[in-house]
Amino acid sequence: MKNFIFDVDGTLVDTFNMYIPALKEVLDRHGIHRKIPELAKYFSYSGDRTLKEVGIAKEKRTQVFDEWAQTAATRLKNVTVFHGVENTLRSIAQKEETSLVVATSRTKSQYLDQFANRFTIHQYFDTYVTADDTQQHKPDPAPIQVSMHRMQAQTNDTIYIGDSLSDLQAAHAAHIKFGSALWGAGDAKILAQADYQFQDPREVLELLPKTD
Repeated sequence: MKNFIFDVDGTLVDTFNMYIPALKEVLDRHGIHRKIPELAKYFSYSGDRTLKEVGIAKEKRTQVFDEWAQTAATRLKNVTVFHGVENTLRSIAQKEETSLVVATSRTKSQYLDQFANRFTIHQYFDTYVTADDTQQHKPDPAPIQVSMHRMQAQTNDTIYIGDSLSDLQAAHAAHIKFGSALWGAGDAKILAQADYQFQDPREVLELLPKTD
């Protein structure tokens, strides 16, 4: 592989303790009382699907989602880079023939404020694609297609690495390989159709072009 596209949340950084306790706090305000272990499964779901499944009425979801995002933002200090991620990214970036791109569902401002300006691993990426760059979002392939266009990448030497079913679906819809990031909250059963299942970020290095 020459072109590596990475998701952010649950793949590069562990945001569980940012989003899930915030979800519990917001649901409590709306009279829906769930314990953290019950909410854990929603970590890899989209926000809309999560709110639907916990019982938030459709007409209230935008408001509740905004509350959730604002509450989560107060917990940024709880976010950490997964062990092994920085060394993996550095090794990929050192290869002249490789490209690294982030494709995230965050908006550009969220990405810059909550990731790029906080974590040094941002320096290893050639570019990034956020929710502001496409009209359609994962599981639609648009974010990956924009990423590939920016890298001038071919489908046969590109992989997307993420932790959710929507990540997998987007990759396959774009006709590229998908690697599941099982070092975080990724569920191997949900991601059973992944082309690669990585238990540790450093396993990704096995896909680098071989040198003579």
